[in-house]
Amino acid sequence: MRGTFATRLMTTTDLTNEEIASIMGWSPEEVE
Repeated sequence: MRGTFATRLMTTTDLTNEEIASIMGWSPEEVE
């Protein structure tokens, strides 16, 4: 289960998975 902030990044921005991973401190694979 993802946190609300991560969910908002995925659904309300045009960030790539790599950019979201960088912001959240995750690997890109964890974003998908």
